[in-house]
Amino acid sequence: MKKIGKFIKSNIKTVIAFTLGLVIAGGSAAVVSAISGSQVTYTDTNNIGATTVQGAIDKLYTLANQPKGKNNTVYFAYGEPTTSSTTNYTTLNKKTFIALNGGQKSVCIIRNSRLHCFDNNNYAIEKDHIQQVFSDLMSCNVSSSDVSCNALDFNCLVRSNGYVSCYDGGTLEGCFVTTDGSVYCG
Repeated sequence: MKKIGKFIKSNIKTVIAFTLGLVIAGGSAAVVSAISGSQVTYTDTNNIGATTVQGAIDKLYTLANQPKGKNNTVYFAYGEPTTSSTTNYTTLNKKTFIALNGGQKSVCIIRNSRLHCFDNNNYAIEKDHIQQVFSDLMSCNVSSSDVSCNALDFNCLVRSNGYVSCYDGGTLEGCFVTTDGSVYCG
């Protein structure tokens, strides 16, 4: 079940588009050559805050990629997060910070208007995740023990020993989480 969830999360746009395609086609598999925006109507019956089909897809993608913790609460801080830290990362006014999700600590960045968090001690997943986040630039170096992705906006690194870090290229601020969960931002 965990693999299915990870597959859906990593392919959420395709899953949503396929689902919408089935709905538009009346529940049966059909090939549609092209549909213009004027041929598709959208009603926000679930109150997700979208007015168009594309807006709904984008909103669902964003919601699917937000971290969820114990009781759906994730705490964020520029530094060591605790359960009294903020739960709304946008109020931090930082583009790199730390998340506390249950007992898991992660380095988070806001890149291309999306939240991306890289867990410490989870190299098997994060080595692929970091490359997906930076896939627009094809700027990742992969070795047997780490993956580092360097762009003008961020430099991020995940290591097989559990260490993760990201630095904001605009503010020259960054955060890291070590294998033992120690945190530093500055």
